[in-house]
Amino acid sequence: MALTAARDTQARTMTTRTVPLYTGVKIYQGSLVCINTAHGYGVEASVTSTLVAIGIATETVDNTNGSSGDKSVPVSSGLAYCFGNGLGGSDFTAASRGALAYTYDGGTCLVSQGSGSIAGVVEDVDSLGVWVRVGTLADSALTSASSAVSTLTVNLAKYNDATYGGTLVGVTDTAGKYAAHTVETCLAEDADARRFAVNTTGNTIGSAEICHRITVPSGSSGTVTTTLDATFGKILITGVKFIKSGSTGGASDTIKLTDGTNDLTNVFALSNSATGAVATATNITQAYSTVAAGGTLVANYTKGTTSCEGTMLVTGLRVS
Repeated sequence: MALTAARDTQARTMTTRTVPLYTGVKIYQGSLVCINTAHGYGVEASVTSTLVAIGIATETVDNTNGSSGDKSVPVSSGLAYCFGNGLGGSDFTAASRGALAYTYDGGTCLVSQGSGSIAGVVEDVDSLGVWVRVGTLADSALTSASSAVSTLTVNLAKYNDATYGGTLVGVTDTAGKYAAHTVETCLAEDADARRFAVNTTGNTIGSAEICHRITVPSGSSGTVTTTLDATFGKILITGVKFIKSGSTGGASDTIKLTDGTNDLTNVFALSNSATGAVATATNITQAYSTVAAGGTLVANYTKGTTSCEGTMLVTGLRVS
């Protein structure tokens, strides 16, 4: 709760502290001491991914026969301490200043992480070894965050990588229109434009135009039906054309578009319509021009003498 009077807030320096040791652990003076987050007790630095470097032991403490927490080791932190320069003695170079050093053992740091943890920040490299600033718990958290950001930046730059790059870019889908979550897969879902935004405000209709194709065969009279995708939504028909193919249409050869019950267009007369001839609807019945999601478009053709063969193209705007 908020203070209502003066408070004597206690403080302590964290450059020196004592760290309770894990069971069976012996720490030698001068060793790099870490807390293993797997159990929360002090251990010597090693090639382990769950360590947080705390500081340098200022004396030797043996908890070999004790339980966790029975003994504690005093440590010093916040300074640059000299460690062995990798396994070969030359892992770190002058170019390593400001980079991260990683744990290997109590007296050695490595230039690459491998399965180790962050030991600290490289301050200098000389003939004695690599000088690493081993800080507080907060410093360790900051350097870990820095390392994570660096790794993420590198991976995001791999735009042509199968694991990283573009595949890491997600899609926020508050309307729940997509089953996918990445840009590439959402674009694939949008191949038929079914998820394009629809604007029917006032006199403006903004959406993708779609074209349905109905192939009419040669032969006797009949109907050809195409069913609209129910997930696409309803469409407002804006145009209908019929492209003749096959034999030239004869007397009384006709075709029209219906919804299975109602006529959507006028009757197209195909008499003398040769292959490639285009007939365009001169009338679209307004009362039925909006076809419901999952509805039908039906080419109803009548062979009077020769052929009604061809392709009907129905264009429309998605309006829901």
